[in-house]
Amino acid sequence: MYRISKITDPPLISIDPDSDLWVTSDLMSTRNVRKLPVIVDDKVVGIIPTSDIVK
Repeated sequence: MYRISKITDPPLISIDPDSDLWVTSDLMSTRNVRKLPVIVDDKVVGIIPTSDIVK
């Protein structure tokens, strides 16, 4: 079995559902991230792609 930790570099960059759009956009831009997981209570509840930010 493979673990995600073997293929990713910590820390995981994520946001919560109440995150501000501009802060999210800036985070994605500065960290060069194209998709950002939305996390609630240590569970992924969604993923925000850059294409949604642009809209």
